[in-house]
Amino acid sequence: VHGDKLKRKGIFAIMELNKLIFPAPTPGYTSSSMFGKVIYIPLAPSEWKYDGPLVSGAMVAKGLSEFGEKIGELKSKKGKFIPCLYIPSPSGSKRAIVYFHGNAEDISAKMPIMEKLKNKFKAHVFVLEYPGYGIYEGSPSAEGILSDADIFMKFMTKCLGFKPGNMIIFGRSIGCGPATYIASRYRVHSLLLISAFTSIRDIVKYHFGELLQYLVAERFPIKEWITKVSSPILFIHGLQDKLIPCSHSKELAILCVVPKDFVAPPKMDHNEMDVRKDFLIPLQKFLTRFPFAPDGKGTMPSCAY
Repeated sequence: VHGDKLKRKGIFAIMELNKLIFPAPTPGYTSSSMFGKVIYIPLAPSEWKYDGPLVSGAMVAKGLSEFGEKIGELKSKKGKFIPCLYIPSPSGSKRAIVYFHGNAEDISAKMPIMEKLKNKFKAHVFVLEYPGYGIYEGSPSAEGILSDADIFMKFMTKCLGFKPGNMIIFGRSIGCGPATYIASRYRVHSLLLISAFTSIRDIVKYHFGELLQYLVAERFPIKEWITKVSSPILFIHGLQDKLIPCSHSKELAILCVVPKDFVAPPKMDHNEMDVRKDFLIPLQKFLTRFPFAPDGKGTMPSCAY
């Protein structure tokens, strides 16, 4: 395929290639199976209405029951909402952990780990869905993912009142793209990258050879964004990763100009890790070095349900 033709196809061509490298899964949930766990963030800011605080697990459950009848209405407005897994801190919190998942999973895939993060760090946890994944209709594209990430951050800061400095932005694999993008635009508490890549082109070069990389436009230029991140960064990358070599994270760590920790578990690969040893313990050490500010009550308006 001629390079100009691929360039005209733009994002579609890139994400098609991404599917070869990071195959998307069959949806792991439905709106019914995830009822009470997924919020629907309106794409239109005009619909961001604050109706009052929902700060505890019990209050969120009560709020969800009141909005249950609207699920059918939401189904008729597909594409107008961003589905987002929301795991609230039971006691309320101003802290948030935002996870951008990998290309081979949807928002349901890492719920047990997200629950651990909520409990261990007393924070609300949000996992953004990508277009074309789960119940979110559309086609996956880098442009769509980044646009939704922008909308989500505006929703978090302007509607929910979260301060960027109280938010950990967390990406894994392809999710490191939007995570680094957001951290380059906001002074967040910290950035956590697992199995990061330097660029889509570098992945293409590694798997398909040097020539093909020039036929693909770049949409996740993490090497550029990482130099603009002003928050501490934790890199975790398994030495057994054959999909994205650990050398990608090492290069990013050299490029970043902020304090960072680098962890390379010897037995971890791209899809399998020891959650406690490879992830939770390094994260705990990192947050001991860069602690969260004292916590307080947070809010969740009903417009998201």
